[in-house]
Amino acid sequence: MRNNRQIKTGQWISVCLLLFIGLTLLSCSDEKTATGGKVSQAVAPQAKAPQNIAATTAKGPSMTQVSNKGLFQLILQSDEAPLPLNRFHNWTVRIATPDGRLVDDATVMVYGGMTAHKHGFPSNPRVTENLGNGRYRIEGVKFNMPGRWEMWLNVRAMGKDDKVIFSFDVP
Repeated sequence: MRNNRQIKTGQWISVCLLLFIGLTLLSCSDEKTATGGKVSQAVAPQAKAPQNIAATTAKGPSMTQVSNKGLFQLILQSDEAPLPLNRFHNWTVRIATPDGRLVDDATVMVYGGMTAHKHGFPSNPRVTENLGNGRYRIEGVKFNMPGRWEMWLNVRAMGKDDKVIFSFDVP
């Protein structure tokens, strides 16, 4: 009798533990973002092949990509290396035309998150300053867990709109 109770108690603990783990994983895949919007594969722009961090400079990781329609070349660079977890930090994006002319009059919107987990940033990153020479300061970036992240930049300049998705791993 005693062994049956111990087995049943052990089974009950196992079931509770599995239920807890399942609910924890399910809460990570919640579709709501920190801003209350939804991110879904149907709505979110599709990323090109993941970009590896092209170079690490004194500032931090740097990635280069051409926008979806080929209207702009962008270089995205973090101000910190390695990329921090659970702390706000800044990035800089440099925007140029395909022939290399710097774009100083752009409006840039910042979105992104972990599409595999179906959630956005735990913060609300945004461009806060035009630094000149085609460079723009992005503030308020925060990663709350390691893994594959995407940063989507919608660029409007010279009467044209285009977007780019940078995909990278946060250790």
